[in-house]
Amino acid sequence: MVRLSLQPTAEDYYRSLHAPESDTWRGVVSAFEEIARRCEETETDCVLVLFPALIGVPYPLTDVHEQVSIAASAAGLEVIDLAAITDGGGARDFWVTPDDAHPNRIAHALYSRALLERVQESVERRAEH
Repeated sequence: MVRLSLQPTAEDYYRSLHAPESDTWRGVVSAFEEIARRCEETETDCVLVLFPALIGVPYPLTDVHEQVSIAASAAGLEVIDLAAITDGGGARDFWVTPDDAHPNRIAHALYSRALLERVQESVERRAEH
């Protein structure tokens, strides 16, 4: 695909935030470690939830989600990645308005169901122990 615009895309923006050599990414990894440490100190469960940027199908930032998941897991955080939930439809099907890529009520309903299932699983695991 040939891009005629010199403007960065949403994908470019998200990739720049997660460039492994960037100070921004190093700060994210450091924050994951600090959050995990504090949660362990206070015996608090902590879950990182990754929401997809609704920018394309197939989802163009799967590798970025994987990078974030690996770093968060390495720090000791549980990760829930919601990208696959909305990857089956057209990204715009889940936009709040035709010119606003924030998730609409359909996307939020799908996300909340997935999160509720995960919370229920966690509560059941705790009840067993």
